[in-house]
Amino acid sequence: MTTEHSEQGLNPDLMVAIASLQKAADAGNAEAQFRLGMMYANGDGVPLSHSRGAGLIESAARQGHTEAQTTLGWLYANGTGVDQDDQQAKKWYLRAAHQGSPKAEYVVATMYRFGQFGEPRDAEQAVAWYLKAANRGVAPAQFALGRLLMDGKLVQKDEETALMWLSLAHANGSSKAEEVIKHLIKRMTPEAVARARTAMLSQPPAGESS
Repeated sequence: MTTEHSEQGLNPDLMVAIASLQKAADAGNAEAQFRLGMMYANGDGVPLSHSRGAGLIESAARQGHTEAQTTLGWLYANGTGVDQDDQQAKKWYLRAAHQGSPKAEYVVATMYRFGQFGEPRDAEQAVAWYLKAANRGVAPAQFALGRLLMDGKLVQKDEETALMWLSLAHANGSSKAEEVIKHLIKRMTPEAVARARTAMLSQPPAGESS
């Protein structure tokens, strides 16, 4: 029994996989750098090291790896493995967003909406980035866009389009959308609700819109 537990603890398959990742990362493979960096950042099969994880993730980010760029933005925003730096957080979130990362698009939208990371508030930019992320199926972006349209904040009030986005957010797992939808439907005509439902069904699958 002792030998069996020791072998499970060592997990030779994992050791081989880590060695392979390390070799690829050393050779400059961005995906390997990101994956290995995440393992160190989480202590997953390797000793926990936020700084080593951040270093590997940054190496991947500098090669254009969008998930690494988004993650690096988070690391700088929270000061995990690196010194907290709003300007660096903004830089990496923007790079990832411009390369089409849905998660980064949502973060950038929120940044412009609330004036985060030293960036002034910009309603037009916020709505534009929320729309990009919403079209890619990001439920929080769909919910945010729906609420803005419902309340007429930052954009012209449009309850039908609001219901469409809120319904899509609910379908994509937003736990907050259901109650808001119930409240919105109460003040809409049945015809308007039907048009919103039709518009929702006509939306292309997530990721197909630009």
